[in-house]
This record gives sequence, structure tokens and C-alpha cells, in this order.
Amino acid sequence: MTTSLINTNKIRSVIARLFTGSAVEILGELLQNSQRANASRVDIVTTEDGFTYYDNGDGIKGLAGFETLLTIADSAWEEDVNQNQNPMGLGIQSLLANKNVTQVSFHSGDLKITIDTARWWDDNSYVADWQKLVEAVASTVSGLRIEVIGTLDLKGAFKPPIFSKHPSPAAGYENFLQVFMDGEQVDTKAPTSFTSHILQTEFSGCKLLINIEPTEYLRTTTQTVNWYGQLISKEVTGTFGFYLEVNCGQPVTPMAPSRRGIVQDSKWAALQQFVQAKLKEFFQSPEATKAAPAIWLSYLKLLSQHERQEMPYTVVREWEPEEHYTNDYNYDVVSSLKLVPNLPTNLYLDPDIIVEGVEGAAENWDTFSDGISSFVPVLQKAGLSPYLSTLMPTQSLHWRPGSTKQTLTYQTYLVEGGEWGLSDNADNVPTNWMPVGKSPVFTVSCKNNWDCTEPLFYAANITPQEFYKEYAEAGFDPNNDDFNTDHMHEKYCETIEDQTLRISGKLRRNFSRNDLRQFTPTGLTLKTIAFLADNQLELTFDNQEKVLIPHE
Repeated sequence: MTTSLINTNKIRSVIARLFTGSAVEILGELLQNSQRANASRVDIVTTEDGFTYYDNGDGIKGLAGFETLLTIADSAWEEDVNQNQNPMGLGIQSLLANKNVTQVSFHSGDLKITIDTARWWDDNSYVADWQKLVEAVASTVSGLRIEVIGTLDLKGAFKPPIFSKHPSPAAGYENFLQVFMDGEQVDTKAPTSFTSHILQTEFSGCKLLINIEPTEYLRTTTQTVNWYGQLISKEVTGTFGFYLEVNCGQPVTPMAPSRRGIVQDSKWAALQQFVQAKLKEFFQSPEATKAAPAIWLSYLKLLSQHERQEMPYTVVREWEPEEHYTNDYNYDVVSSLKLVPNLPTNLYLDPDIIVEGVEGAAENWDTFSDGISSFVPVLQKAGLSPYLSTLMPTQSLHWRPGSTKQTLTYQTYLVEGGEWGLSDNADNVPTNWMPVGKSPVFTVSCKNNWDCTEPLFYAANITPQEFYKEYAEAGFDPNNDDFNTDHMHEKYCETIEDQTLRISGKLRRNFSRNDLRQFTPTGLTLKTIAFLADNQLELTFDNQEKVLIPHE
């Protein structure tokens, strides 16, 4: 006995589960059918209880055409449509199976059929006698008219998807259909966010636009296939985007039904590999130097470390010298993104400094977070241009300060310049050391929210006055969830003012008794304070000794 091994009754009962039931999906199916029928215009008119859909395509050819329309998994498109688009013959079923649709009529030529959707799925005799539902009518329709009656507000359900900011079912049909809803023309262009590109090529005879988002951070982009007017998009993170405009052949395989995605098969893999090859070809060409550094950065992040090192260019920020701290809570200064030749002599420098052989350091060395910008003139004198890179292997700057010249506070050391060197990582000791010379350099770690005497500083070729005027603020830590940054910064700067006055032998205007301790000789007790002319204080101690102090 020959059998098809297909339970047709079961298939009919589960058809509705193949579709989402959304207005966007139904409109997408109808528009695809109109495109396949060689229509050039679609008019949708909404009513209180449904809508009418009309296209000027080939229409339905006689009773046999109606049979093909209603048969599951059958279609009567032209041969080139069948070969190129491989339709499944399920599009109209999405409309008939929608739970919110109660009646659908199809009118083409002088024939019209009206279907009760509930009986269509539940009454086998109703389906078997479908020909009795077809009637000849006096008015003829060139193309196809579909009239839909439903139990929900179809006007409200169908209109927003087309006019919303998100891609509508009509977006993408610019080269196929004009679409009108209630007399108003609908924009059928694909969104510019899909079609933005840095290069254009062809894949399997179809236009392909390839894009890289210009960003330093991971973000989503879209890989979109325009399948004969219908947009099929996939959001991806941290990779390239593209827009493939399919108007011939089958370069990819849409998922069925409704083309809600792309099958991840060998065709899709070939497209991905093709895009990668075209990007590599582009970024190795002279034309690519015109691309913004941020685009280069996004592309280079897609590559392996080995592939990046083989590229002709890389993207960096240049470490820049800073004459003094600029109150932006970050002493070290880097340039904007730059595209530079990828040369073996480039110095990609880690932002931390390894300070060796000093007081206060853990074991015999410690890592300091700020100060690279102060070393830029030293590196430039050695013929080096230091770059900050998130793409390339970096080197570490090591500093061996000379002997301590002065201890300003228990964690602030003024030292001799000493020597510096480079290594491929923080753990390796440089093989070559060079003198710092007379250039002012410094480092800081253990930053503090409130007090400039708390951070650990090493500063060379800098006077106490210069340190508190130009460098001490680099020790401020703005990060504290419990207090306002501006308030903390104000208090931190007050401690800088206190230390500046202290080393100059002066008292601040609003001094406290604690401020007088530095002027009290060991073993003596302060007895009286007298304010004298010329902004001076006279301190008298228990042995009657007197000390004059300048007062701000």
C-alpha cells in the first residue's frame, strides 16, 4: 500500500502554531505574495471591523488558481519565483489561522470566495466542499482583493507597525512595491541604520553593503538580508554589520515560515567568510586610511592578536606631556584616537609605572597608577613616542628613584631622578637602564578622597613649592559613593593649602590649634597667642620664649 506518511488532518490542526499571529507577520506575508505576483502597488484600507488589502499583480487564474491558493504547501507562482524564492505555500494560511480573524474573502477576476475561518479549521466537510463557496460576481478585479473581518481593532493593530520608528513590514520594498494605507503612501525604504556602510560589493550577484560601527566599546549592530523586499535582521554584538539586498537567486536560506530568520547553513557561513575577506582586503588598501580611527579600532578588535600585528596600521592614543595637573581628576593626558603606521619601533606603553627600590613599596617594587605623562619628555629625549593601545602588546615603564632628598610627609618623598627602563611586562626587570636626568617626574598610588598627605608620592627634580602647586592634586581620588565629589575635592585642596603654608612657615587665615604644633619647640607648652601688626602672630611658651609667625 502506498502512503504519503503525512497526517493531513493533524497538519491542519497545528497550522496556527507555525505563526506568531502578529499584524507585522500577516502584513509581511501579504506583501511577499504581492511581490511574487509582480504587483507594483498595494492599497490597504482599514475599517471599523477589519481591512481590505488590494494589489495590482497577476491575480488568481480561475477556479484552479483558487484551489492552489487555499491548498497548504502549494503555490502557482511563475517559474523564476519558484526557483529563486522557493516559496512554501503557507503565506495565506497565516491570515486564515489567526485567532482574531473571523472571515476572509478573496476576489480576483470575476470569482470570489468567502471563508468562515472557524469552520475552515474545525469542519472537514466545509473544507471538502470549498468549491461551493466560490461565486461568480458581476464586478471584476484586476489583481487580488482581500477583505478581512476580525474581532479586534485591526486598524489599530495594523497601522502602528508601518508608521512606527521600528522597521515596518513595508520597509525594504522600495524596488518592488508602492504601499498605501488609507490613502497615505508608506515609506518603503530600508532604514539608514541598516544601509550605512563603509564599502559596497556584490555577493552571488546581489548588492552587499558592509559596515563597521565606529566605537571604542562593544555595541550591537545588525546583519540584515533584504529578501525580495522583506527585511530579515539579526542583532549581533562586537562584530561587523551588513545589508544584503537579494533580488535574484538564493544566496542565503530564510527560515520558514514567515522568513523570521536566516538558516545558519553553509550559505550563511560563506556569506560571513566573504564579508570578513572583503573587510580584510579593504583595510589593507590605501583607501582605508581615509576611514575614521574609531572605525579602524572596531575592525581591529575583531582580529586575533597575530592578525593585528600583521595589519599596516593600528589605532592608538598618544601619551602627552602635562605641565601640571588640570583638575580633571586624571593627571595623565592622552590624545584623541589616532591612526598610525604599525611599526616594530612603536612604543605601546602600559599606563602603570613600576617603581623599584623605594621606601613604602610592597616588597621591593610597587605599581603606581599615575605619572606616565611626566615621563613623556624623558622618553622623547630617548627618541621614543609612547602610545596607549588597547590592541597591541604593551611594555611596562620601570623607575628606580635616586636617594631621598626630602620627606615632606610620611608618604611624600622628594628624590633624586634615578634611572628608568622598559620591559615586556611588570614582572620582568629591564635589561637596559637610562638616567632620568633633570626632567621633573613623579608617581602616585594609594589615592585619597580627603587628604593630600595620605597618597604615596615619589617626585624627582621638583621643589616642595612646585610639588604642592602642580602635582599634589594628582593624588585626589574622586570615587566615593557616600560623598559628593566636589565637596571631597574642596576638602582635599584645603589640605594642599595647609601644606603649602606649612613649608613656607605661614599659618592659614582660619588656622586651628593643631596648626601651631609645628611651631612649638619640643618639650614646651604654648601659653598665649597674640595678633600683631603686619599679619604676624606672637606665640609665648611656658619658658617665656617667644616666636613670631607670618599669618596669611
